[in-house]
Amino acid sequence: MIGRAKHLAQVGAGALLLVVGGALLVLPGPGIPVLVGGLALLAPRVAWARRLRDRLAGLVTAGRAGGGAGGGPVA
Repeated sequence: MIGRAKHLAQVGAGALLLVVGGALLVLPGPGIPVLVGGLALLAPRVAWARRLRDRLAGLVTAGRAGGGAGGGPVA
């Protein structure tokens, strides 16, 4: 029973953070960090959030390594 409540609380909090983060993308506030927090809460419980988190982590890693678009000198 407590495990089910913990699951629902984690999924509910993650979903709420995604909604608030989405709103903060167009309103003043830290939208991207709130979205990342929502994904971090949802990823252990929801498959699509896990895949999205892993994909974004790969993009960030590639960006730090110098791969990907942008970041280079402008001709």
